[in-house]
This record gives sequence, C-alpha cells and structure tokens, in this order.
Amino acid sequence: MERSVLCLLLMLPTITSCCRQGVNCHLPDCFCTTYFHPIDRHTIPQMVYFGFDDGVREHIVPYVDQLFGEPRKNPNGCPLSVTFFVSGDNTDYNVLRNFYHRGYELASHSVTHGHINSAKRLKEEAETQRDNIITEVRSVTKDAVVGWRSPYLQTAGDAQVEVLQELGYTYDISLTHTKASIENLDPWPLTLDYGWPFKCVIPPCINNRHPGFWEIPVNAMRDYRNEGDCVYFDTCKKETETFNETYDYIMNNFLSHYNGNKAPFGFHMHVGWFKRPDNLAAMDKAIGDMLSRKGVYIVNVKQVIEWMKDPKNVTQLDDFHPWSCAQKRYISTEMSLTEILLLLFVIAALGLYIYIMTKWLRVRKK
Repeated sequence: MERSVLCLLLMLPTITSCCRQGVNCHLPDCFCTTYFHPIDRHTIPQMVYFGFDDGVREHIVPYVDQLFGEPRKNPNGCPLSVTFFVSGDNTDYNVLRNFYHRGYELASHSVTHGHINSAKRLKEEAETQRDNIITEVRSVTKDAVVGWRSPYLQTAGDAQVEVLQELGYTYDISLTHTKASIENLDPWPLTLDYGWPFKCVIPPCINNRHPGFWEIPVNAMRDYRNEGDCVYFDTCKKETETFNETYDYIMNNFLSHYNGNKAPFGFHMHVGWFKRPDNLAAMDKAIGDMLSRKGVYIVNVKQVIEWMKDPKNVTQLDDFHPWSCAQKRYISTEMSLTEILLLLFVIAALGLYIYIMTKWLRVRKK
C-alpha cells in the first residue's frame, strides 16, 4: 500500500510507469525510491556517513584524527570511514594520500569548483579531477573513484548522469531533498531507473530514466530550532552559538533517523566548520554518543551503496566484506610522473657536475 501511494504522489510526468521493488526493479542493480526499507527496521544498521567537500590541506588532519581515528571503532571492530569530495583547487595530495591509505573514500568534486551546468564542462571537470586523484595519490585505481558531488549542488540535469555513467562513475550525491519538520522521514538512496521522483530544489534535476545509476539524496537537516532547512550541515541560516545548541542540533537530527526509518544519516559539510572549538567538541561528543547506540556504523558513501546492493541485518555485518577491516590500503612505492622527472633532472645535473669537475681537475693538473 505504501509503495502504491508513493508512486501516485511522486511519479513525474516523464516517467511512464512506477518502480516496484522485486517486480520491475531488482537488486543489486535497481532500488526503488522509498521511505521504508523492505528489511525490518529493528534489524537495519543505522548508517552514518560524512561527506566533506572541497580542498584537503594539512590543517584538517588533527580534526580528522580526533573525530575518526583510533581508538574509535565500528561495532564489527573496524575503523570508521568517511568520504572526501575533492576539488582540485587548494588540495595537498600528500595529505589525501595518507587519508586514502587509512581506508577513507576519495571522490570527485570538480577541478575548479565552478558552476557546472553543461555536459561538456562536466565531462572536462569530472574526468580531469579523477585523473588528478589517480595520478597524485598513486595506488588509486579508476574503479576506486566512483562518486561525484557537484559544486554548489548545481547539476547538469539528465546530462549529468549520462556523462558520469560514460566516465565510469557509479553514483552522484548532488540532488537535494528537504522536509517541513524534523519529525518527517527522509528517503533512502535509490537508483534512477525511474528518474528523480522528488521536488527539484536546485534546477535542473533528473527527469529521465538512467538504469543502474545510484543517487544519494542530500537530505537536508533541520536547524536546532526545527524552523528551517540546512542543506549543508554547516550552512544553516540560524547558526548555533553554544556547545549545547550544536550538540542538540546534531543529535536531534540523528535521532530522527535512528528512531525513524533508519535511512542513512549524512553530514554534508566542510571540515573548516571544526575550527570553532564548540563545534569540534560537540561533534566529538555526538560521534561518541552515536557509536554507543546499538547498530550504529560510521561508513563512507561507497560503503552505504554496497550495503544497499546487498542488505545485511546487524547480526551479519561481521562478515560483510565491503565493511571489513581489509579496506585499509597499503602505501604504494610507485613514483608519480612529477617525481620521476625530478629524479631524472637530479641525476642529469649530478652527471653534468661530475663531468665539469673532472674536466676542471684535468686542466688544473696540466
């Protein structure tokens, strides 16, 4: 009954039939839009993910270490993981390399961080930034960088999915969903086999079908007074001013998921928000309190999708490979092109110096 009503309420004019899970939509390649996952909510793990946007620099390392490093673990005994949506401007790839080897996900957020609303511009930005990550971080393969977030959450509409699929990306996390009150439910991630069924908050949005491509809704939080939307976690119109307000803002939104439909709870934000001590302290306490609750896992966005493709209840997660401790990577000993050229330059310079000194000594002896 719930799916039938949802189809009638949300179906767009361009979508000619409704998605019915298990009938015309089958995992792992298709998942219908829903507010209620088919699995009993009491056995669903509460997934919490952090998606950090923009450049990655050395000064953010202490924040990341404090919040997500040792000794914090998920219930399966494995480290926490987060996702960095990396833009090419202002990124220190040495720091990014360290994060990757910890098991964090790296995804693309463009090269220039400009407004990208055409297929041509998107292809240039998405392809180049992924190549930057692969080249500079090393040991990162093409199939490891599969996520895209548009700057300013402005997409290229249907062309966005077409271009991303052509480039080998498997998910987008740019389309926004808002709700009128914190008590309302947020939708689960979905594939775009039947288009984007929700209101278009930042046009253009998706109208056509794009089989097998995952969309993670940017579910806007409600501010600490439950009076307005916060599409990005750190950009509320009514900002918190104290530790208690910030902690309540975080936990009230978290509990709306944990006590609600258990849809993945996402922080869409920028690491710079932690510069304010009260913010860092409130998030530190909130993460500890979230992890103290039964069945809460802090995973990256790609791991959320892996669970969506192959859902497991909380008793089966110790053996769920995509969330296993094996996600930590070994440091590559391969050299980047820049390092190879620098080494060749040093060798050539050294050879020239030895040649000149040898000639000089011979002339001196004469």
